[in-house]
Amino acid sequence: MTGSQRIEAAFGIQRTDRVPIFEQTIASKVASEALGRDLDVGAGNLRYKEAVARLAGAEAHAEFVRKMVDDVAWLYRQMDFDMIRMPWRENQTPTRQIDEYTYFYGSEDGPWSVKKYSPAAGNWHDVDNHLRADGVDRLAEELRATVDAFGEPQPPSGQALGEWDELCRLAGPDMCKACGVGALGVPMYEPAWLEAMLLYPDLVEERMRQRCEEELLAIEVYHEHGAKVCLAGNDLATNMGPVYSPALFARMVLPFLRRITAKCHQLGMYYIYRTDGVVWQIADMLLDDSGTDGYGEIDRQAGMKLDELRARFPGLCLFGNVDCAWVLAGGTVADVGRAVDENLRETGGVGHVLGSSNSIVFETPPDNFLAMFETAKTWRP
Repeated sequence: MTGSQRIEAAFGIQRTDRVPIFEQTIASKVASEALGRDLDVGAGNLRYKEAVARLAGAEAHAEFVRKMVDDVAWLYRQMDFDMIRMPWRENQTPTRQIDEYTYFYGSEDGPWSVKKYSPAAGNWHDVDNHLRADGVDRLAEELRATVDAFGEPQPPSGQALGEWDELCRLAGPDMCKACGVGALGVPMYEPAWLEAMLLYPDLVEERMRQRCEEELLAIEVYHEHGAKVCLAGNDLATNMGPVYSPALFARMVLPFLRRITAKCHQLGMYYIYRTDGVVWQIADMLLDDSGTDGYGEIDRQAGMKLDELRARFPGLCLFGNVDCAWVLAGGTVADVGRAVDENLRETGGVGHVLGSSNSIVFETPPDNFLAMFETAKTWRP
């Protein structure tokens, strides 16, 4: 079977010749050490390097993109993954560099953020932004302006599509192609957004509607460029449960998520909702009523187990679930082998695409990364 055939069978909850395998993000450091080649393929180091390249100018950024696309396609072919996607990118150009690892975005008198790279941990993250300084009322002003100015949704840029087309070409025809469009949800890491859901619900709901229109157009375009799967969703939970109530999810996310999954199905595509954390409180809405075909970033250490999910949602394709922190990053090769076996016994390897519970993080020993997929390839029920 080809990779595309395995992924198609997994969505159909059908047995395959071997367990389908896929990883959405692999830290560049881990991939480089595991494969013995300098690779720019994912996680915080990749986004930091793209920020540096963007600030250096168009030529430097173009060279970064060429290497990154080539590296990602090469790695996925070498690992014999069944599906490929473009890694999470740094899509904005910094305004200026503050110090070696810190960059300023935006303008002093407008929206701004500060991002910082931590070499020891491989993290690239916001350390401050104008909303944290000015609060929910400032966000409401911005939302009003955005809502009022919204016209026709715009298609993805030609540059983004050109990079996607090259990744697909290098990956080859047998690998399933997953685009990252179709993402929908409220930014859970920004307190102002969570406050706005309660204080300015009409504004947030209207912005979600507009975002939905943008994503629907993007799905059509990426489908025309070979995408078979939308790997999207949006983080909405922690280990304690969803960060906003089921009622708010039902109002501000669910109706638009239904439209997105319906568009995917109209085009013959599949939709995967990915989020960390415990989602049992909203599971029926999120994983059934929404029309989603797959569930990714299944957080085993938070209590989301595959056997329980399979029993409750027998038609749902399950992605990942090998614990990326305590097992992959902190365990031994033997621990990884046992975790893979436990995962696959819970599903029988059917309707399940084996991978981590989130990503191959910076601290992961390369032998553990390789062992997870080597075990999966030889596993038999």
